[in-house]
Formats: sequence, C-alpha cells, structure tokens
Amino acid sequence: MMISSLFGGVKSFDNLSGSDENLYTMNDIDIVYDKKNSEYMLEVETAYLFDSFEAECNYLVDCLNAFTKYMDDNGLEKNRPYNLFFRDPCTHTTAKSIEELYTSFKIFVDGFCNQDIDTDERVDVDE
Repeated sequence: MMISSLFGGVKSFDNLSGSDENLYTMNDIDIVYDKKNSEYMLEVETAYLFDSFEAECNYLVDCLNAFTKYMDDNGLEKNRPYNLFFRDPCTHTTAKSIEELYTSFKIFVDGFCNQDIDTDERVDVDE
C-alpha cells in the first residue's frame, strides 16, 4: 500500500486504471477534504470478499498502517484523546481534523479486530 502524495489515497491492488492513486482510481483508503463543510472524510473500500475474519482484519490493519505512515510522514498527532462524553458514542468517517479522523479509524479497527466472536455466527447488522 502506498499513500498518495496528493492527499491520502492508497491504491487498491486490483485497480486496473494504470494511473497513480487519485480520486478516480479504486483505492483501499482515501482521505478527502470537503471544502463546503470544512471537514475531512475517510473512505475505505469494502467491495471485497475475504476468506476469513482474520483476512478482514489484516486488510483493515494494512489500511490503518498506511494511514499511520501518512500521519508520521506529515508530522501529524496520532494520540489525540477521543472525547466520548456529550458526544455520539460511534466512530465517524467525517471529522474537522485529520487527527480526529485517524483516532476514530484506529478505534474502529482496534474494536472490530478484537471482537470475541465465532465468525460462523456473525450477523450482518443490516439484516
């Protein structure tokens, strides 16, 4: 995975465009800035079928590692506290800062991958 020099794209291994990562290529992870709403948006490609829960976690951890490298390369803070109280207790894919976005994604990946469940009994929450 490689972070885009433009702004936070990680081109998917199955992208067939032949282009460097950008908003028009298939990317595993993107960070997009919405000028109108003054917020950053995180997009993670989820159109994959994995053979196991472990493979799903490995994919998410790879995305998080790429995001972490981006944060390090740009001198951005990775240990911003998450303020739970008087807020929505969900992790979000939009934030006013990249640091806040990173914190939410890290909490999501850590929580998702540390579930103590039998993967054969997983239930899709949309059902």
